[in-house]
Parts: sequence; C-alpha cells; structure tokens
Amino acid sequence: MSDWINCDEQMPMPDQLVAVWRNWGEGFGYYLDSITEGCWYDVEEWCQHADCVGHPVRPPVTTHWAPLPTPPTE
Repeated sequence: MSDWINCDEQMPMPDQLVAVWRNWGEGFGYYLDSITEGCWYDVEEWCQHADCVGHPVRPPVTTHWAPLPTPPTE
C-alpha cells in the first residue's frame, strides 16, 4: 500500500474505496470506506444506525487515507 495521505491536504475521489485511519475518541483503527455526497459513507451509516437504536455516538475523526493496492489478476 502507498503512503497515508492527510485528509487536510487531499481527499479521495468520490466513491473511491480507500483505507482510512480513524480516531474514535477511545482508540484508533483503520477501516475501508468511501466518500459519498461529501461524507464518509460507512461512518455516516453506522452512526445513524446507532443513533436510531438508542445509542447516540460521537462520529470519529478520519485523519488519513490511502489508496488500496491493485487487486490480483489471477
């Protein structure tokens, strides 16, 4: 995988699936996500679901992203 890119410097193209580094307030982790309509898609979906079932959450801060490697051809 290539170097991590700071979200303050550049964002991925819309709908481009990328690896992301997130701060959830209680820890860090990396995930796969994409930008859809200006928002990180999976974070928005997860936070809205948690809120709907009575567990309001603070959205994480996505600080960096990296393109995924080219998939294998065989």
